[in-house]
Amino acid sequence: MEDKISLELKNVETGAKLIVDIKSSDVAYKLQPLLVRYSQWFEEQVSKLKPEFEEIKEGINLWLVDNYRINPTTKDFANWFILNKVGSYEIVFEGTSNFKTGELYPEVKIHFKFPDLDKIETPSVLEKDLHSFCYWKQQKQEALNKEILSKNRLKTLKGVTYKWKGNPEELVPLYSQLVKGGFLPNNTDQDNFQALFTGKPMNSIQPIIWLENINLLAYLLNQLQGNKKIPLSDNLWSIAESCFKDIKNLKQAKQNYLNNSVSKPDGFELIDNIINSL
Repeated sequence: MEDKISLELKNVETGAKLIVDIKSSDVAYKLQPLLVRYSQWFEEQVSKLKPEFEEIKEGINLWLVDNYRINPTTKDFANWFILNKVGSYEIVFEGTSNFKTGELYPEVKIHFKFPDLDKIETPSVLEKDLHSFCYWKQQKQEALNKEILSKNRLKTLKGVTYKWKGNPEELVPLYSQLVKGGFLPNNTDQDNFQALFTGKPMNSIQPIIWLENINLLAYLLNQLQGNKKIPLSDNLWSIAESCFKDIKNLKQAKQNYLNNSVSKPDGFELIDNIINSL
């Protein structure tokens, strides 16, 4: 089914308005002149701005690079300046329609108007704008860097295991009771299980299968943390996604059982018994 564009048409005689839909293909070819005109208009504004910009930049470029780590280009600055200082362009769709049936007649017209940069600001004002642009660009880059670092950190965290803070010998009964209680498959490798609590990267360590409801896994990890068997960390859940196969949304699972009448998941007694026996 072809996409449609919703247009609001106004009857110039009565003032009545009507929302109608028109096929994208009926409008798309009419947008071509708009795109051409915008490109021409933008280049005209850049040509007006360029001499002043380059003269100002020449005097303070080293300072901008030292303070903002930004070496602004004419086109980058002009794009920011025009969109933020000159104003937006106006596009008007005009068509004829039968206001009773809502049928849109094919003669749709598109008008557009772009404001002209008739007068360049004074050098002092333009220099302030250049500083504003560099600051905006710097903030945008810093936000992007933080996002990249956060994603890389999360990837790293998902590749590590828990660090066991209790007696290492406690891992043996923890493993056997989880298997006996039906939380882990009988064929779960014990050495591999214990490796999940070494604090080392996953690398050759295989994630294990959790058989029961994930609410109980969230409860188990929370109790291990509360009993100081594993470190207090905001990364409790993200590490679990590496250590347990096909496990996600443990934070939400914890919230789910906290919201019930006893603030614990069904079957919590078995987990408590295991923790208390260590």
